[in-house]
Amino acid sequence: MNRQILFTEPNKAELVEVDLPDQLQANEVLVRMAYTAISAGTERANLVGDLNISGTAILNRAIFPRALGY
Repeated sequence: MNRQILFTEPNKAELVEVDLPDQLQANEVLVRMAYTAISAGTERANLVGDLNISGTAILNRAIFPRALGY
């Protein structure tokens, strides 16, 4: 299991557990981290639904849920 921040709707974030894949693809690696950091600007943009994240400006609307890839 892996823990991940999931932005479920504007101004709401949840810490959820996500299953890891049983097998990795040939071009993937699995890294175990002891610590991580939060990038305040990116997390804030995802939290409030800024349109400059994940291509949502093209659609002109925020898409939820949103999850970070790092």
